[in-house]
Amino acid sequence: MKGKRTFCLTLISLISTVFYVLVSREIENNRDFR
Repeated sequence: MKGKRTFCLTLISLISTVFYVLVSREIENNRDFR
């Protein structure tokens, strides 16, 4: 069970990191667009 919980936490952190990168790129694109 412990291994599965660690896997879930890793997956969540990975998804949040990818989401953060995508949002950062969107902000940069909007800034360049203006």
